[in-house]
Amino acid sequence: MRLATAEDIPAVTELLNDPSIRPTIGGDGFLDPSALILDPRNRFYFDDRGGACFAWRGPQIYEGHSFFRVRGKDALKAGRECLALLDYRMVWGNTPEANRAARWFNRKLGFKSLGMVHDPYWGACEQFVLEK
Repeated sequence: MRLATAEDIPAVTELLNDPSIRPTIGGDGFLDPSALILDPRNRFYFDDRGGACFAWRGPQIYEGHSFFRVRGKDALKAGRECLALLDYRMVWGNTPEANRAARWFNRKLGFKSLGMVHDPYWGACEQFVLEK
């Protein structure tokens, strides 16, 4: 895993829009990560297996999103690598209730459930947090 830079925008764009990844992210249409990657407060880690975006929400507080071609133990290994690169106090995120695989993934990475919430974009979600 490595931190994405402006030069990596085409590679990350290809990853996010890969037919094996795009449906797992939700929403419709083409994804362009340029603004997220170019904002120096955010951290976008990736390699050929996929990666994670950590959107800055405050000092050492990030909203996390993952996207992987690999599954199961390989995804967990990649997810742990992303978290090891991040200097954080807290990472949080809302995971759609219907996405059981992602909810399992969050728990296996050590995230704690804060219960169900209503997300204006996703609807019913389980909110997760990981704190150091």
